[in-house]
Amino acid sequence: SAQHARALARRFFAWAGPAPQGAFQTWSALGARAAKAAMAANDLVEVTVEGMGACWVLPAEREALEGASIPPDAFAFLPFSDNAIALRDVAPHVDPAHHGIEIDTWGAGRATLGQAKSLWGRAVFVGGALAGLWEWDPEREAVVWGTFEPRPRLASALEREAEAITGFIHALGEARTTSNDGARSQSKRAGFINAHLNR
Repeated sequence: SAQHARALARRFFAWAGPAPQGAFQTWSALGARAAKAAMAANDLVEVTVEGMGACWVLPAEREALEGASIPPDAFAFLPFSDNAIALRDVAPHVDPAHHGIEIDTWGAGRATLGQAKSLWGRAVFVGGALAGLWEWDPEREAVVWGTFEPRPRLASALEREAEAITGFIHALGEARTTSNDGARSQSKRAGFINAHLNR
């Protein structure tokens, strides 16, 4: 119903805004007309986001976006399928210089970062952008990480974060991304990071 579509739009843009209409359509499985109507019913405000073009945000959040910035050295090791990246295509989160890097995607085989709709792995964000990947290596029993370009200024801090997460995973007992994830898949993802990304 229109009421349910409106509620979906409100929730999606609260979680993912600013975001383009297409991202909401994909997430909600609504057609273009129904999605547009649901967005209009929430009085969404159009904003332009570099790399993403026209996006929409809830009115109450527009003011918070003005002048907002993320320190260039701020970083985070995100969990698998985190909303920061899972609700949109991958490309807008990545420096265009790295769009040609091939990765495994969730349920769609291999694709470049410029074409991927999802990640089959865990993201490392630096300065608000997707800058690399991290994974549990079952053979080393430790977190491995890598970035798409060298980050010498942050390498020590990133390594300390990896060590802290390693300790957490040891206490937790496992590091599967999904219920059917296992050591073989983890080793494959860890191997990709060790072979192709920078430390």
